[in-house]
This record gives sequence, structure tokens and C-alpha cells, in this order.
Amino acid sequence: AGANFGFHTLEMASKVGVTGQVLAFEPQRVVFQQLCHHIFRNGVRNTWCLPMALGDTSREVPVSAWCEAVAGNVGATPI
Repeated sequence: AGANFGFHTLEMASKVGVTGQVLAFEPQRVVFQQLCHHIFRNGVRNTWCLPMALGDTSREVPVSAWCEAVAGNVGATPI
């Protein structure tokens, strides 16, 4: 949840091996695209990236666009 650009996702993918699976959730569009790019560039085949947030109820929530006020940290953009 909140996979960001995939640093921990890549590590988990290597730990579960070829028979394991990793689900990576990232709701912010630009960050999700970075996540998918990193998974692809690293040749990861056991990970599924999903463009959504997780919560305790099933509903739609607005996701802010990239917040340039948080320089260098798009993961800090509020949801």
C-alpha cells in the first residue's frame, strides 16, 4: 500500500521469488507510472501494480494532482 516508485516493492519481489506474488498499490498517477517503469526496467515478473489506494471501506476518493509545493517528494502529496 502506497508503493511509491517501488523501492520496497522491488525488494519484496526479490524476497518472495518466482513463485511468490507482490501486489503494489499506488493511487497517484505520476508516481504509479514511475512504479510501473521501475518494475519493467528491473525485469520483475511476479509483481502486479494497481492504480488505487487501500482503505477500510469501498468508495472513491479524490487523489490530488502532483503537489509541486513538496519539492522532491511527490509521495508527500496529500490524498
